[in-house]
Amino acid sequence: MAAIFPTLAVALLAFSLWSGSHFWRTIAVSWLATVSVGIYLYLDIEEVLLVERIWGYTLFVTVLLWSLLLTPVQLLFHKAEDRKPSSSIWISWDPARSGKKRSEIQADVVAVHGLGSTTAYAWKHSSSGQNWIKDFLPIDFPQCRVIFVNHESRWDAYSPVQSLRDYGQVILDSVASVRRDAEEKSRPLIFVGHSFGGILMKKALVIGKEANPGTDQRLVADSTDGAIFFGTPHKGSNFALFGTLLSYFSYWRGSRTDLLEFLTPSSKELEDLQSSFLRAFSHLYICNFFETKPLFLLNIPLYLVVSKDSATIDGRQSIPIEATHRGLNKFESVEDENYVRVRREIQNTLDHIKKKKIEEHVRHEFAVPFRIRGIPVIGTFVGRQDIIDRMEDCLLSGSEQRLRVLALQGLGGIGKSQLAIEYATRHQMHYTAIFWCSGRSKGTLRNDIASIAEQIPLPSILDTFGKIGKEESDIDNALSAVFEWFSRLENTLWLLIIDNCDHQRSSTSKEAPSDPQTYDIRAFFPNIHQGTIIITTRLSYMRQLGKGIDVGVVSEQEGLQILCNASGREKDEPAAKALVESLNGLPLALNQAGSFIGECSISTKKYLEMYESRASAILAQQPQFSSYDNGSIMTTWELSMDAVSKKNPKAALLLQLWGFLDNCDLAYDHLKAALEAKNTLAVEGSPLPSPALETEANDTENGFQSVSVSKGEAEGWVNRLAEDELLFSNCIAKLREFSLIQPKLDTDAFVIHPVVHEWTRQRLSQADWNEYLAAASVILGRATPLAHWPKAWLITRRLRPHADHVKILLASTKEPLPEAAIGFHGLAILYFDSGLYAQASPFYERAAKGFAELLGPEHEKTVQAWHDRGLPFRELGQYEECRKLWKWTMQTSTRVQGPEHMTSLRATDDLGRLAMLEGDLDSAETFLKLAFQRKTEALGKEHIITVDTERQLAIVACRAGRLETAKKLGQHVLAVWERELGADHTWTMLAIADLGAVHLAEGHAEESEVFFNRAVSGMEAALGPNHQHTLQARLGLGRCFAAMGRLDDAETELVQATEGLKNARGVEHPQTKEAMGQLRELLERKKS
Repeated sequence: MAAIFPTLAVALLAFSLWSGSHFWRTIAVSWLATVSVGIYLYLDIEEVLLVERIWGYTLFVTVLLWSLLLTPVQLLFHKAEDRKPSSSIWISWDPARSGKKRSEIQADVVAVHGLGSTTAYAWKHSSSGQNWIKDFLPIDFPQCRVIFVNHESRWDAYSPVQSLRDYGQVILDSVASVRRDAEEKSRPLIFVGHSFGGILMKKALVIGKEANPGTDQRLVADSTDGAIFFGTPHKGSNFALFGTLLSYFSYWRGSRTDLLEFLTPSSKELEDLQSSFLRAFSHLYICNFFETKPLFLLNIPLYLVVSKDSATIDGRQSIPIEATHRGLNKFESVEDENYVRVRREIQNTLDHIKKKKIEEHVRHEFAVPFRIRGIPVIGTFVGRQDIIDRMEDCLLSGSEQRLRVLALQGLGGIGKSQLAIEYATRHQMHYTAIFWCSGRSKGTLRNDIASIAEQIPLPSILDTFGKIGKEESDIDNALSAVFEWFSRLENTLWLLIIDNCDHQRSSTSKEAPSDPQTYDIRAFFPNIHQGTIIITTRLSYMRQLGKGIDVGVVSEQEGLQILCNASGREKDEPAAKALVESLNGLPLALNQAGSFIGECSISTKKYLEMYESRASAILAQQPQFSSYDNGSIMTTWELSMDAVSKKNPKAALLLQLWGFLDNCDLAYDHLKAALEAKNTLAVEGSPLPSPALETEANDTENGFQSVSVSKGEAEGWVNRLAEDELLFSNCIAKLREFSLIQPKLDTDAFVIHPVVHEWTRQRLSQADWNEYLAAASVILGRATPLAHWPKAWLITRRLRPHADHVKILLASTKEPLPEAAIGFHGLAILYFDSGLYAQASPFYERAAKGFAELLGPEHEKTVQAWHDRGLPFRELGQYEECRKLWKWTMQTSTRVQGPEHMTSLRATDDLGRLAMLEGDLDSAETFLKLAFQRKTEALGKEHIITVDTERQLAIVACRAGRLETAKKLGQHVLAVWERELGADHTWTMLAIADLGAVHLAEGHAEESEVFFNRAVSGMEAALGPNHQHTLQARLGLGRCFAAMGRLDDAETELVQATEGLKNARGVEHPQTKEAMGQLRELLERKKS
């Protein structure tokens, strides 16, 4: 028995959801309510209070009687399908009836009431009885005809069987029926809708737009210029859900839910209607009034029938009204504050209509056909919607009349001209005239603007063939006439595009410019504040003429599309993505690459191979039908480089040098650090190498010219930039001026496009190439920090990309470049301190051989470099090779420089460390004590280098079991390094890990865990998770967990440390083997 009620309830619920018939669904819902109350009473009857029991039985009897009564009524009586829809329209006020000429009527105002309402009730105030549409509008707007639309849209009873489209069609036909002759059919329309009436307005207008041109219905849509919405649920209303539920219980009165279901917040049809309306009527003046007071039931506030979010349209006027949903469109008198707001918006709509008429007159008066002949169009425009949106925001937003100037600024080949073309094409209907001129030179721009007289045309200055004369006076007359035409008071909707403005004055100086082609573009601006000008330029300061947009690279998907459009190949062709990545989103380069692939019928992979081997020659190719003004992409960069060289030679040399450093981080700090040379690899303040080009033409095949720099300018130029940050900033400003570099976001550094970066090297002869590479190596080497410096790891991390770039370039040259020995030594230190020992080795060897060639085999720098060459041997477990080198360096340095020399001390110290690694603790202690004694005498006991040797003695003591000695020494090391280097320095972390090992050896695993955790987190933050110092600290933490019995945690740490050491040092390295042994013991322990 207990299962009958729940089963019946579930069956009724399923039937109510499945049934497509409205009245069967209503019956199912009523019986579902009855059964649900019955279940509640049956399950809880023993536990409820007497009052609750009485209430429960009363409710059960009520719904049971309702269901018994409803069922036969629903089945036997009225059905909604029997009722027919009705609608009517009537003109409340017609100015023509009061003597006004019909031609003087400004607009028809059409009022559409909401769902289930009537014309008599919808707009009438309950207290004053005033119907503001009928009573107020004829007084305030006597020049407008006022029309009511009364539609039958009841949902609660006697509801017609109509879809939303049916309703929209009825309203559209009704409005069209009162606009009888041509004059009325072309008269502007303003729709006013309350609640659902606004939805019907939109549907009627959308249907009108779908009608054939010239039909009455289409003329209604085309004549509509304003829409005022009162609480219209553009995004739906939760009240529709409540209404739908109520309609289920009044079906016997002929209720329907079709329209209510359309208004639910999740309605896809409502969303589609909104999109269609805004797309078709973007020109409309739209105002949304929304309620601020909730619906009341028995004086209890419930909720807003239509929320602000649903009642407003983004980007359109939205105004609050202190009223409920029902009172939103009812006003007591003409002094009512809410009505005053509405009246103001109706006036704004009429002003909009007036302005539109003026614009239509202007379009007729000043219209010039849009032609793109002679414009450099390159294939199909792809993507870049974000920039188009910004252009629209700059040029189309706001209603004030002023001259709008927008500079599209960016690197040559970045797609500035194509963006201007795309904008003009998309918005040609917004402008009465669009003109394209070339700004490559003053003469070219003069001629192009003068030729506009032939397009307008201006017969007074044209010959019988419709052309301007060839004399200068003819050009001057044409210019004056064109500027006069631009400046006519009503001629505000013209667009002038000036392409390639790259020879502009950057100051108001009256001195003759160094470039004879330089001119002031402002001389070609009309002398009036109206119209629109778009400028494409490489010059960053052109943004000061108005607004500016920095045009960057395209996305990967956009790049693939450009490449495929130009080549005719598929996106998924192998190597296409790799080519797009190599060209790094440079539109012109991608277009030229695609054209070359298509014209030569080669694969994308083949082109990529050719580009990687001969980038300069490949990028110099120009497609057969290219209309790009500057030829190939290489040509435009050469023009920029030539201009930079003339204005600031040091800037051109800096860009050339930058080609041998990483492209993503040029900063003054690097040059300053190199000049200071605090790592002692070079004498502090000694001159930095300043390479300059030797040849006049470095690529005769492509005609690329070298940077033109006088001997005086070139001499010591790097030093001068490093000494004077202002001079460096001036160079950066000049490179930015021509868009050759860009600022790096949120830093003080700058970036260069990878393809431009490649070009700066490809344009050099081999001799110049080697000289610049050597200079870049020395600058980096001198700027490299030593490991004990504060924040050294941060500097190292920043310099690594530069070092990696130099390493790649060195692999492509056979020259030993001994003049860069200092740089190679510094780069070796950088890689070693990064834990990249195998990469450090060849740099140490290059440095040692370079010093030997320049200074001799036993010079202190040569000996120091050979000594450092042994460091990677030690870290890679090649102990025998390491011992041989260090014995030689100790003997040679002691003999030549003396036992107190730093190289001698380092050799003694390092031999002790090597002995400790091999397990010979006695020899290790002997070497280390000797080194400690000599360092104390030479540097002092508290010097961080002396304390470093003291740390090694502490490690020896710990391994020998002298734990008290180890702890005492370790604590002193930690105290000194925390004081001198800082709490977060990597050497401080090493000292912390050492004390963790001592505590672990003493059996104090809990104390040890604190030290190792701090060491791991500090090392990981500074050096990364894969550095050998981080891995060694993690290994200690794993041993600590094992000692505490936390075997799973221990396994996690040991596995991570072991795998890291395998990757960093190899499987055969002693430390890796030791870690593997510890992990093996742990796993065996877990098994047992």
